[in-house]
Amino acid sequence: GKEGNYTVQTPQAFRRKDLLAAFEKETGDFPDESSLYLKVYGPPRIVESTPANRKLTFREDFGVCRAGNGYDTHAFTAGRPLVLCGVHIPYEKGLLGHSDADAPLHALADALLSAAGLRDIGYYFPDTDPRWEGADSANIVRAAVRLARERGFAPVNASISVLAEKPKLSPYIAEMKTRVAKLLNVPTENVGIAATTTEKLGFIGREEGIAAYACVLLGRASGENGG
Repeated sequence: GKEGNYTVQTPQAFRRKDLLAAFEKETGDFPDESSLYLKVYGPPRIVESTPANRKLTFREDFGVCRAGNGYDTHAFTAGRPLVLCGVHIPYEKGLLGHSDADAPLHALADALLSAAGLRDIGYYFPDTDPRWEGADSANIVRAAVRLARERGFAPVNASISVLAEKPKLSPYIAEMKTRVAKLLNVPTENVGIAATTTEKLGFIGREEGIAAYACVLLGRASGENGG
């Protein structure tokens, strides 16, 4: 705007005793406390702020965020590559599934769909559909993001836990984070990926397969009300 013009946010801050004294002094009608303060004390001090400093009065002032959880598991099988979060990981076995069996991305897709209030990946990407046979699961996540956007939501951040006795995944975590962040169109630091074993317990401990948990936070998509 023109020099000297400001967009003023609420809430404003006042010294309590000065504000109370102004109420005692003036009895006229004022649109807000800052107008009263201006009448009694002159121009207030202007402090640079940010649009994130929002006044919280009504429900819509809090914005709209939706959290979702997802889980997936696949068994090991010989003769297939091991793909986790879109990263090919050297190992003697891969995961059995209709697509590339990328368990963490399947869990992530389910979390996205759940947060948006939609059905699960089995509904949108059934294993009876030849289009998804051997498919790159990144395309499933991209489709889940599009479905969420159709409802007015976009990813804010994501957290994924991969449960695997073997192979050791720590050398690949950074690349996995980068791949997931790109799929979700969020900064890399907004993606957390953890890898853990089950201390030799259960089917994971017996090295029969891999499981993954995912949770995501959705906010209003850009251009939507409240976004």
